[in-house]
Amino acid sequence: MILCPLCHDLATKRGLPLDEQRELKQNPYNVREGIASGRLVMNQPYCAVRIGGSLIVGEDASLSIGGETLFRIGLVRPSRTLTVSATLYDEAGTCLAIIEENEWVSGDPLPWDIESDHQQLAIRQRRGQIALEVDARKEPVEVRAELWRDKHRVSLTRSCIALGDREAAVKFIDLGLVAFSIDLDPATGDATMIRDPRLGEGIVVPSGGGDAQLLRSCLAFWEGLVATKAREIGRNGLCWCESGLKFKRCHGA
Repeated sequence: MILCPLCHDLATKRGLPLDEQRELKQNPYNVREGIASGRLVMNQPYCAVRIGGSLIVGEDASLSIGGETLFRIGLVRPSRTLTVSATLYDEAGTCLAIIEENEWVSGDPLPWDIESDHQQLAIRQRRGQIALEVDARKEPVEVRAELWRDKHRVSLTRSCIALGDREAAVKFIDLGLVAFSIDLDPATGDATMIRDPRLGEGIVVPSGGGDAQLLRSCLAFWEGLVATKAREIGRNGLCWCESGLKFKRCHGA
């Protein structure tokens, strides 16, 4: 669904007809020839994502508003493939696109400006306006976004989560959220931490000692949660993450 830099430049300067753009986006040459899989990959063997000043460590990292997930980032083991899911609305509340685990399943991708590399993804609705940007070159992964839901704008920067012109009423700046997701209330702007139901518990880790120390602490707590779950189900039991695999072939591998 992504044009190469040369074709992208040609399309931007209107030198490539629309029907050819659609064909190139739907059938990329490198994927068609088996040269590239189009996957995003991570350097680290765990899912750690910085969202709006928070460090989220867990099976995945997601943000929802009013209970509807606007985006989610996960990790496929053992390939370290990064999966991105998102629902993109416009200011009027019209759903423009649905992306499920890297697959554009609804909406026309043609109007979007999409840039992708092995460890980067940027989706823009127009020049200078980023709908979603994922940078997996860094550890942890960093996310920036400007999303909409029910005419409410949700902005994610490195330092905060803002609903419209208001920062989220509950701030998670410089905190580590282990096995949590974040949900925003569109009426009040309140932000709530939602525990991962697959684990049944989560841990909030205060900042101290800098970003590297916070990441190490979060990973230690995460490994502890997974180890506790492993003792409950056993190595031959189905993995708690609902992959359908036995634990020993999934998180216990």
